[in-house]
Amino acid sequence: GEKLTVDNFFEEVFYAAEKVYQESEGMFDCSVAPLSNYWGFGFEDNLSEIDSSEVKRRLNLVDFSKIKILNDSLLLPKGMQLDFNSIAQGYSVDVVALFLESKGIKDYLVEIGGELKANGVNSDNKIWLIGIDKPIENEEESQGYQIILPLKNSSLATSGNYRKFKEINGVKYSHTISTKTGYFAKNRMLSVTVIHPSCMLSDAYATAFMAMGIKKSKEFANSHSELKVYIVYSDQQGGWKTFSTENLEIPE
Repeated sequence: GEKLTVDNFFEEVFYAAEKVYQESEGMFDCSVAPLSNYWGFGFEDNLSEIDSSEVKRRLNLVDFSKIKILNDSLLLPKGMQLDFNSIAQGYSVDVVALFLESKGIKDYLVEIGGELKANGVNSDNKIWLIGIDKPIENEEESQGYQIILPLKNSSLATSGNYRKFKEINGVKYSHTISTKTGYFAKNRMLSVTVIHPSCMLSDAYATAFMAMGIKKSKEFANSHSELKVYIVYSDQQGGWKTFSTENLEIPE
């Protein structure tokens, strides 16, 4: 294995990832890198054929509970890798927001890669309103928004499978990988939006829900009152359905 010295930024992200890993029973797992690389979402070339024995070998390298931080050193078992892609943008938003607040700026909207944090009011002296895209593959075709949500002194992250996918032998696969099977998560989730004070955690929970599927996501969201959640998913006939937690304010 490897022993690497880490800084405070890294530790903050690591412990947030560990928290959501534990709460989601491993559905959110930042040690997924060997698999995301294999499926072409990392630094390896695109696949032409799927090798099930290689998927199995890499799946054995995915287990966040085996990775530890001890005295500012990251202990990474041999062959294991970390991929904080699902949490890093949210964390970057938090860092920028903290910087603005340290300069006395109270009214702001920070957005990086679709993850946002809003504070105070906009230039019209009104609460920030955030439009959530319809989960349609072609951006040009998604006329209007799926929903517009108010964001007051909080963060918002959306995760979806509708524009990020890989094509292998003519078959489209979503970018959400199941850390239980090593293959793509097969569920009816189209998009998840999470509102929480921390953008890093909003980002992580949104990713976790995409992997969990609709039944588990509803149960999890309803039992975590600190989260405001809005989900678009497909029913068995292919129609769209939505779910939102009771604490989510939806403008008329």
